[in-house]
Amino acid sequence: MSAPTGRRPQHFVAVSDAAVNKTYDIAMLCAMGAQSALDVATRHGAYFVGALDDIGTLEIGKLADLVVLNSNPLDDIRNKLEIDTVMHGGILRDGDTLDEVWPLNMPFGPVPWENVNIYGGDNRPTDHHQPN
Repeated sequence: MSAPTGRRPQHFVAVSDAAVNKTYDIAMLCAMGAQSALDVATRHGAYFVGALDDIGTLEIGKLADLVVLNSNPLDDIRNKLEIDTVMHGGILRDGDTLDEVWPLNMPFGPVPWENVNIYGGDNRPTDHHQPN
């Protein structure tokens, strides 16, 4: 099933935000300061892919997916998890549930990654490394 015209699939919200978060985490593990890690996850990534004219910083005329945090991540890196609101593809979402709050008011939908039994039927062979 495809997303309505002009709207990204809901699973894309979680995937793309996770990618930025992972980039930020990797930068922090490389002993960068919080500001440098934020730059790597935003401005530097856009520059690297040749898209700095369109994305990477908040400026008039640029495209922007963003999160509004309850606390400053530059004060404490764990604050990046205190998400109040998500703006993604022009859709405003609640930070806790990812339910759409603008322009429509509707629930996020199914979240298959929360199904703890999803791998319960895994019956792949486990002896594939054994010599014949």
